[in-house]
Amino acid sequence: MWARDIFTGLFESMPTSINKYITDEDYISTMQVNDPGSVLPTLRTIKYFMVDHHPKNFSDCARIARGKFEELFVDKINELRTQFPRDYVSETGVPFWTGNQRFPSPISFYKTNVELGNFIRSTSQILARIFNIKPEGDAVELAFANEAIKATAPVRDASADPLTQDEIEKENLIKELSAAKSSFHKVNQEEFEKDDDSNGHMDFVASAANLRASNYEIQNASKLEIKRIAGKIIPAIATTTAMICGFVSLEMYKIHSIQPKKLTDFRSGFINLALSLFSISEPGECPKKKCTATNEEYSLWTTWDIDVDVTVPGVHRPGKADIQRCC
Repeated sequence: MWARDIFTGLFESMPTSINKYITDEDYISTMQVNDPGSVLPTLRTIKYFMVDHHPKNFSDCARIARGKFEELFVDKINELRTQFPRDYVSETGVPFWTGNQRFPSPISFYKTNVELGNFIRSTSQILARIFNIKPEGDAVELAFANEAIKATAPVRDASADPLTQDEIEKENLIKELSAAKSSFHKVNQEEFEKDDDSNGHMDFVASAANLRASNYEIQNASKLEIKRIAGKIIPAIATTTAMICGFVSLEMYKIHSIQPKKLTDFRSGFINLALSLFSISEPGECPKKKCTATNEEYSLWTTWDIDVDVTVPGVHRPGKADIQRCC
């Protein structure tokens, strides 16, 4: 999923790269051997966040968020429109923008766009957490109050070899970052968690996905639907979950039955609806241990009835010392 990949690069890979660069002296040299294609993008990212646009307050986070919006949903779309105009035809005479390939349009930056607001707020929130910044004020208002950070590409000589220019840029970045490294501090790392609505992760993914869809005039999806796609969730609300709850409830009836039940009356179930697998068996007996102080057997199911109106720390009963020795 495109939005999920953007999240990974911006909020997971970026902090990881910064921290490794700070703590591992051989980080870049090792990458040049194992993954040379990632060296230049990694150096650019570290320079962007630690030198050029290192956020010092929440307003800076909002400014970076606006810059990312402009980069993803305006600048790259305009580049694509310039490279492949609406009437562009391939060498074989086939129109480029046909069928499922829709001609995109950039998105204007205006306050009434709900998805735009969600994107700015969630991006600012996550960046603030990464860089240990306290969120202060409304990110959208701050983003409108500041000019967007424009991504600037290095000046290239059109007549020179691109590979040679990449090597020159790489060497310059290594020198510049090495000179500034002493002022760098480790940042916090994020790990995608779809089920915590307070962390802004799903707000970012959902808003980014819907803004991308709007670029191509594709109908937006609900946050729940995007959560299902991004989290690779297999719907099981009315199937597996309901079945397991029913099975557990039946066993609970046995536990709370007036008539005592033997262990052989209970059942363990191993069920996989995808494979139509149903395996029911008798549960194994709970392991027991013996208290060396009282010679009393106990297990995970053992309870002691305490008829005293006190809190847990205030429990005081005969044999307490023995119980502590058992535990």
